[in-house]
Amino acid sequence: MNEEKGKVLLVIFSGTGNTRAVGEMISRHFREKGYAVETVEIKRPFPEIKNIDSYRFAGFGYPVHAFNIPRIFRKFLEALPAAAGAKAFIFKTSGEPLSLNAASSFVLRKTLKKKGYDVVSDAHFLMPYNIIFRYPDGAVKTMVKYADSLSKSFVDKLICGVPDTVKYKKRYRLFSALLRIQYLGAALNGKLIKADARKCVRCLKCVKNCPTENIKLKSGKIKFASKCTMCMRCAMMCPEDAIKFGFLNKWKVHGRYDFERILADDSIDDNFFSTTDSRFFRMHRKYYEKLNK
Repeated sequence: MNEEKGKVLLVIFSGTGNTRAVGEMISRHFREKGYAVETVEIKRPFPEIKNIDSYRFAGFGYPVHAFNIPRIFRKFLEALPAAAGAKAFIFKTSGEPLSLNAASSFVLRKTLKKKGYDVVSDAHFLMPYNIIFRYPDGAVKTMVKYADSLSKSFVDKLICGVPDTVKYKKRYRLFSALLRIQYLGAALNGKLIKADARKCVRCLKCVKNCPTENIKLKSGKIKFASKCTMCMRCAMMCPEDAIKFGFLNKWKVHGRYDFERILADDSIDDNFFSTTDSRFFRMHRKYYEKLNK
């Protein structure tokens, strides 16, 4: 590694792996350019960030939750140390290319600037849904390949000092603010989540992997509390599909996306959005056509 190029810090919250995957892409492209990269994942108890000004760049990544940063990410920001002009960038993931997603990072950017960070870039990456419905493998393959290409371009711009920030339209900011009621909804729904006693084998993966420490084993039973951030990790990753996710149970997606297998499978079309007849994916088609141009 070229020591003169310095270090990059990535601070990530990832519920089911999408944002982590994009963070790994960004990390790889930085390393290819000779930078050292340290990745910190947000979970409780919150990690302590030290010597923030020793990093050349500090990146903050999250999945968009109801057009906002996740509840746990916002709580983490309260403990984030101040900086003396450290260059920061934001990257977020969601399943659709709606302009409203841009407003999700308004609070994050505002908080970073108040704490002394110089926010130079804000990027949005499309990745498959972990709620509502499961994306087909062709869509997943296309999205991941494009995300990797975009992450390389994103890193190149950062290194070259090319700013790439987002304009937060007032109507989007207002709508995003209204949807922060999702934080309360997550807390209420958290208490309604159950583990199906007929399916649950007490492997405790949900307990060990819950980023908010919302899941406990009490008297031999899996119990859920009100600290849920609605990341869907427990429902998606349960090996026995035993999690009943409260009000959102019909929208849960079970089973992680196996990105490595999908990318390696030549029989899976990586031009999905150009050939699909799905009305829902029309907006994705326009988004990727614009990128190609």
